[in-house]
Amino acid sequence: MLEFHCKWNRGTFHLNVELSVPTGSICALFGPSAAGKTTILKAMAGFLPDCPDASLQVDGEWLMKRTAGRGLFVPAWKRRLMYVEQGAQLFPHLTVAQNIFYGTPDLDNSHKVSWMDPWLEEFGLRPYLHRLPRELSGGLVQRAVIARAIANRPRVLLLDEPFSALDEELRRVLQDAVLHVQRELCCTVLLVTHQLTEAQRMADTICMIVDGETVQIGKPEELMNEPRTFQNAQLLGYTHLLRDSAGRRFAFHPSRVIFGEHPHLGPVQEGMVLGQFPHQGERRVRVQLADGGEIVELSTSIAEDIQVGQSVRFTAVRPPYFRPDGLSVSLDHEPWKGSREASV
Repeated sequence: MLEFHCKWNRGTFHLNVELSVPTGSICALFGPSAAGKTTILKAMAGFLPDCPDASLQVDGEWLMKRTAGRGLFVPAWKRRLMYVEQGAQLFPHLTVAQNIFYGTPDLDNSHKVSWMDPWLEEFGLRPYLHRLPRELSGGLVQRAVIARAIANRPRVLLLDEPFSALDEELRRVLQDAVLHVQRELCCTVLLVTHQLTEAQRMADTICMIVDGETVQIGKPEELMNEPRTFQNAQLLGYTHLLRDSAGRRFAFHPSRVIFGEHPHLGPVQEGMVLGQFPHQGERRVRVQLADGGEIVELSTSIAEDIQVGQSVRFTAVRPPYFRPDGLSVSLDHEPWKGSREASV
């Protein structure tokens, strides 16, 4: 288990985070820019020795336990936590192989290559081991940087948006490679990302960070089903607060909807199609709700026969409900089945 706590005030920025991550799992730190995600990883890595109130325990070993600027602080190079950031660099005068095995345990090169052989193959680096960094593409450099972190056999891998500068196909390839390595080595991974799809694809749990605070932690599907506040729901892709037939507020998500009336699944809405456009292999339809209401977007299959100007009905599938103050509300039973809870 990784246990982390950090409380730090730096000018107008305030960080107050507690986090528990099971050994061998992946936790994504997800949230908007400047929320404090990178600061959390750097504190874990040991790059912020002036952090006055912080603690870090990994599998029962204290690596940091400080209060009021005093206490235990194991230096970064002794922690066996590897930190990989966006745009990380290789030593320009060393070959790819020399970069990957830089700082690894004192084994001869044949043993090092033998141990890393499956991962060099996985990352597509074998043909480039004797090349210099200037001969590589940006994607290959990033692969080598991640391979270097793995070669040091870390107990925790700290990934700070390592895929954000890559194209979609390469990003997916590297994500799959990291997932494979993580499973094989049973390594704990903390991944900083502001891309929801990346967090949902890779993480066992997602820790949502907003303004230096942990606002919600849970499995990806749990967060989607039960966001604690409407602000959290917006970070998870919900776009509007709509009202059902009883006037109760629910969060609308473009991808959690089906055309037609299905009241057993959720509240039914009606509107007119204003337009449509391709969206990540699907189709998005713009619909103005009845009586000149809000304009929402709905994801649908390209097989759906929908025309501009057409009147449509659609069902928001099991949406979360919220009070006027933006906090989630739990009802005794599904509100679209006739709950008498009318204060939502």
